[in-house]
Amino acid sequence: FPDAIAFTPDGRYLLSADEGEDDLTGGRGFSIWSLTGELVWSDDGQTEQQAAAAGFYPDSEADEKGIEIEGITAGRFGARDFAFALSETGSFMAIYDISNVYAPEFVQILSTGNKPESVKAIPARNLIAVSAEGSNGTISIYEYVAAKEK
Repeated sequence: FPDAIAFTPDGRYLLSADEGEDDLTGGRGFSIWSLTGELVWSDDGQTEQQAAAAGFYPDSEADEKGIEIEGITAGRFGARDFAFALSETGSFMAIYDISNVYAPEFVQILSTGNKPESVKAIPARNLIAVSAEGSNGTISIYEYVAAKEK
């Protein structure tokens, strides 16, 4: 029972924000689906583990909701495709490189306003916007800065 969905930048796959009310995909994270409904990838709790390691895991919600992924979007920045998943109870945005939808790579977690609900990628301006209902309706703007190649 996803709370939000988004297409990958090429429109070939669907991302679902799996809030945590269904354990079909591991719940509490996000999944990638083919357009015919086949599960391509599930984070299988990886986002929750990354949140715990970064100090964002909402312990008071562990039994009921966990990180509660509420919003999701995707965007192409440079030559890479990214997924941006919002945790309502953890108040963070998890970023994954989804250039290979069969093996997404965790990139980082960023703090958001309290209880983020919606996220919008704006690749033409190298921006990601996040709205949060628990911070008096704040909107946070993040700038994409490409990592230097080694």
